[in-house]
Amino acid sequence: MVYNHDFSFSVVLKSGKVLLGGGCAEPLGIGQTFPTEMYDPETHSFKGFGCLDQKRTAASALELGNGQVVIAGNWYHHDGIEVFDGKKNFHLIHETATSRSKPFIVQTAMSRLVSGSPLSWAPMSC
Repeated sequence: MVYNHDFSFSVVLKSGKVLLGGGCAEPLGIGQTFPTEMYDPETHSFKGFGCLDQKRTAASALELGNGQVVIAGNWYHHDGIEVFDGKKNFHLIHETATSRSKPFIVQTAMSRLVSGSPLSWAPMSC
């Protein structure tokens, strides 16, 4: 790995590569980080390439059918929904009223997104 990603998010993409992002800045879960990288299982290599719009720890991610990745969640810090364009750019698209650690992000059959924790769910707009 290029960066430390303890307590980060990861998502296996349709390409087979793995997007990793955020995590703890220091041991013992202290602080959040911005860096992202891509793991390529064919070459067994990591490549750092960008930064999240918002530093995150304990986030979750979901790849959509169009190749974009929705990212949400944060631990003890401000939260928002951001989108990775599938190439190199991350954009915060929506502030959240409630911060959630490791939220579930689910795409419904009607192509709507919902996000939540085991105790609450809310629709997402992307």
